[in-house]
Amino acid sequence: MQNVSNNPNSSSDKSPPNILFYSKYCPHCKKFADILFKLPHINERFVKISVDAKNVRLPGFVETVPTIVVFD
Repeated sequence: MQNVSNNPNSSSDKSPPNILFYSKYCPHCKKFADILFKLPHINERFVKISVDAKNVRLPGFVETVPTIVVFD
């Protein structure tokens, strides 16, 4: 899994991107991502944000990982 800082949605849809907050040290995150992102059309609709990065400011609702936010 990699950090993606830009919006992967290439369509003209103006809805915010779906987000996955994860940790590379979390076995649950890895298992979840392995299942979720096997389908490319799902993978391209998500921005992946690692909670391990020191410069990432997380929203207050992210208390555990994996946390998934879906807008569509």
